[in-house]
Amino acid sequence: PIASLYGAGSEAWLELYEPTSPTDSQAYATRIRLRANSHSYFINNLGIGTTTPEGKLHIYSGDSSTTPDTDGDELVVENSSRSGISILSGTGSGSVGSLIFGSSDDANGAGITWTNYNNTLHVKTQNTAGILRFASNNNVEAMRIDSSQNVLIGGTSASGHGFNFEVLNDHA
Repeated sequence: PIASLYGAGSEAWLELYEPTSPTDSQAYATRIRLRANSHSYFINNLGIGTTTPEGKLHIYSGDSSTTPDTDGDELVVENSSRSGISILSGTGSGSVGSLIFGSSDDANGAGITWTNYNNTLHVKTQNTAGILRFASNNNVEAMRIDSSQNVLIGGTSASGHGFNFEVLNDHA
C-alpha cells in the first residue's frame, strides 16, 4: 500500500508510505502521518505554495531568486517583494512576544523579546558570560557590549581604565 486511512471513534489518521526495498513489495516506511487527535508529522520537507521546498518548512508567496543559506534553512519564508514573520501576543502585564535562541545545554541562551505593555524591545543574552556583538561590512565587528556591560566600539576588550563606555580606534 502507499496510503492508509483509519477512523474509529475519536481516533482518525491518514498515513502515506514510501517503499524502502525495490524487491520487497511489503517493505515501506511511513513518511507522512496526519492524526485528528494527536501529533502529526512529515519526514521530508513541507512546502506551502511550492512543490519544491528548500527547507523543512518553506512558505512561498513569490520567487526571491535566491536560495536560503544552510545556516537558516529549517524555516524559509519567501516572497518576490515583501516577506516577514509575525509574532503576536497579548497586551497585558507579562504578555510578551519572543524569539528564543538555545542549544542542547541551554534552552534559553539568548533572545529578542517585545513587551507591549511597557513598549520595550529586549535584545538579550541569558548567560553570565554572554556578550552582544554588532557587525557590519561582511561580519566585521563594529561594537560589542560585554558581560560586564562595557560598551566597546572598534575593539573587543576593555582597556581597564574603569569606563563603562570606550571608543577605541584601531584603524589608524
